[in-house]
Amino acid sequence: MGRLQSSNSSPCYFWYNKAAIFYASGVTSMHRHNTMQIVFDIQRNFRCRLKHGEWKNCNCVIIKESAPHQLNTNDSVQLIIYLDPTTEIAHTIKHRYLGENDISCPDLGIFQITNTVELQKSIVSPDPFMLERLVSGILIYLSGKHPHNPIDQRVALVEQTIALSHPDDFTSKNLAEKVYLSESRLRSLFKEVTGVSLHRYSLSSRMRVAVNQIIMGNTIRDAAIKAGFTDGSHLQKMMLKHYGISPSRFIKEKLMSADVNLDPTPLRLETTVC
Repeated sequence: MGRLQSSNSSPCYFWYNKAAIFYASGVTSMHRHNTMQIVFDIQRNFRCRLKHGEWKNCNCVIIKESAPHQLNTNDSVQLIIYLDPTTEIAHTIKHRYLGENDISCPDLGIFQITNTVELQKSIVSPDPFMLERLVSGILIYLSGKHPHNPIDQRVALVEQTIALSHPDDFTSKNLAEKVYLSESRLRSLFKEVTGVSLHRYSLSSRMRVAVNQIIMGNTIRDAAIKAGFTDGSHLQKMMLKHYGISPSRFIKEKLMSADVNLDPTPLRLETTVC
């Protein structure tokens, strides 16, 4: 059994019929898996191609089991989900997105379909139970069986703007102007809908960006600066305060650790270089 893991990735978490990993390791070799693969970018976008095919720019890609492919992480970080292709939910996702094709690049961003606060916590301080809940929610969404929960589009737009922008590129004032609200009304509405303050959400987003940079192999200092912190010490104080983990401990415990099996009979993931 082969695995495409390097120091630029989190451990791979294995459950009964699925697995997940945060990944950022440049351009992979042409390879295939015995599982369906679903990839979401959590920073900007990435590139993907099938064997003998053209590179595609993607925010999301769904790849059929055994289809030879390559990923170019494009200086970003992806959440990769591996799914047992024999499960009912895999068959449903295949029917909706793949049909007879080996690959599909739906116009979906992960911030459109997940709880962004939980996503950020799952990256900064990996919690396998929270991550499983997050992954299961994504799979249910892709299957089309998610419950209809109306989302306040103003809050969703603000979340996406914060999540996908550099901290220097927005203020609470221009976020409020973007959704035609006063700053005070936006802060109140945002806390009501998400359960966290606009300031806390923005700070969490900055820490997510910093952790993404660390996963990509940048130094703690460079990661801090790129995420809008004054220096590495500032990032360390914020991560310790809000997540109870320092950047150096994150590298040691979350990036260098082995795969994590969370079920007595975890998914069997096999990777073959073509």
